[in-house]
Amino acid sequence: MIRDYVAEGYFDDDDDDDIEADPAMELTFHRGRDWINRSTRRRPVTWREINARIDKFQHMLMTGFPKKLTPVQKRIINMFIRVLARFVAGPAWAVHGKRVMQHRRWSDAEVLTRGALVMMMRRGGKSTAVARVLAACAVHVKGIVFSVISTGERASNHLRSMWLDELAASGCSVQWLRRSQEEMSVLHQDTNEVTKFFFYPASSNFLRGKESHVTVLEEAAYIKPALIYSFVLPLLVNERRVILGISTPAGPENYFTKFFQLANQQRSTFRVYHVQLCCDRCRERGQEIKCRHRLHLQPPWKSVESFEENAVLFADQVELFKQEEMGMIGGTGKPAFPADAVTRFMNADAYRPPGPEHDFRPPFILIACDPCGSGDPAMQRSEMALTAVFYWQGQAVVQYPHAPSLQ
Repeated sequence: MIRDYVAEGYFDDDDDDDIEADPAMELTFHRGRDWINRSTRRRPVTWREINARIDKFQHMLMTGFPKKLTPVQKRIINMFIRVLARFVAGPAWAVHGKRVMQHRRWSDAEVLTRGALVMMMRRGGKSTAVARVLAACAVHVKGIVFSVISTGERASNHLRSMWLDELAASGCSVQWLRRSQEEMSVLHQDTNEVTKFFFYPASSNFLRGKESHVTVLEEAAYIKPALIYSFVLPLLVNERRVILGISTPAGPENYFTKFFQLANQQRSTFRVYHVQLCCDRCRERGQEIKCRHRLHLQPPWKSVESFEENAVLFADQVELFKQEEMGMIGGTGKPAFPADAVTRFMNADAYRPPGPEHDFRPPFILIACDPCGSGDPAMQRSEMALTAVFYWQGQAVVQYPHAPSLQ
């Protein structure tokens, strides 16, 4: 009856002057409209439905692509799944997240993190794992902004092509709302939500002020620290912002290396996974180059023969070989002082001259200041150092419990 009145123009604005409204009919219409709203209103999402969404997301990542995953890639993807679970679940995660974590036996440290960081050897399959995760996110994650940052324009285009290839290989079709070199937007018709993927070369001036829920850093250790500290880390103030970082190792002073150290010391909530081809025992003995106990972690496209050949070719670049081929955090290769000498110096007792302290008067004290190095303020490789030294009885004293008198 309501449909007939609407079809006949009962509420047509042009006929308002000619038709006298029937109060009873208006009441019937409003009651019917409320009934229609109640029938089309979304019911609350249960925790089992959220768990099913995560199952589909995980199933696609593990079995939905023709190429098989290596054990290392599986571990990387499983770590990323836990970090991205809240985005797969959507707003209902705030209500049922704890219940889903209990069901899946996930800990807070695995899920409620600021992100996941992976460090491993070059050509180990980490970029393929990230491309596959992004392809699954295009299908199952809705209303989220992804920012994928690479070291340069060529690397950014390459990762974008890998992502599209993985998406096509999965056989899943998505409706593109926008496709450009920088932005790729997917429209989910069932909810009319849009998931956006932005692919940026590393440029802090261009990225400043951009919004991102999930920030992916490719070869993160080689992205300028200015970009990390001015764009990426400020995003983590919000709980619904995470970082997924992959990289080949860099030096011990690199910011990415420091993130790993903080996480290992439980001073950071980042989840980290470090793949290195040297066992702990050989590393303690100083026999990293000779270690062959973890070659099974290499992907199938890298043979043992090629590893042995590279070990010979890199004979004069030991630190670079450990970094690129073994996934270890290398040093500069040319330290100013031997490591054992620095350790002995830091553990040495303070100098105490014989006799009363009031008789201790060195003729002069040398003071030296070494400012931040590298020239480029965005690439600070060292911190400022200020030290003082004086000579007493033929010895150079750099550590003394009390300031000597110059009178």
